[in-house]
Amino acid sequence: MHTDTIFYQIFLTFHTLLFEILGEPPENAKDYKFTSVFSQLSRQEIEAMFLVSDIKQTRVYQEAKQEGRQEGRQEGKKDEATNLLLRILSKRFGKLEDSYTQNINSLNIEQLEKLGEELLDFTDINDLETWLKSEIDK
Repeated sequence: MHTDTIFYQIFLTFHTLLFEILGEPPENAKDYKFTSVFSQLSRQEIEAMFLVSDIKQTRVYQEAKQEGRQEGRQEGKKDEATNLLLRILSKRFGKLEDSYTQNINSLNIEQLEKLGEELLDFTDINDLETWLKSEIDK
């Protein structure tokens, strides 16, 4: 069940509430098995059922959308920094070994920014190797 995770999470968290709303004893919830038909529906069918235009106005939707945007920006910033540093290092030291590329790809954005400053002082590829070892061992 991947297409209706919001509703599934609501059910998992407040399963007894659903029974109370339906006028059923909340203890019946423990014997209830929740199955999804949403995974078999098209996006248009789901939108028609739940008035997606209304859902998009909710605070939960807006917060999730904002969080997704922020994560996307961070990921884009990291990808751009990684690519720029790999190009600079390749231009300076020639084609980098895969191990260097993999290590640089594993760095977080703060480490990438630090590498961007430190590489100005590198005299050869050994400086990069030493720096990467010190950062990855942290």
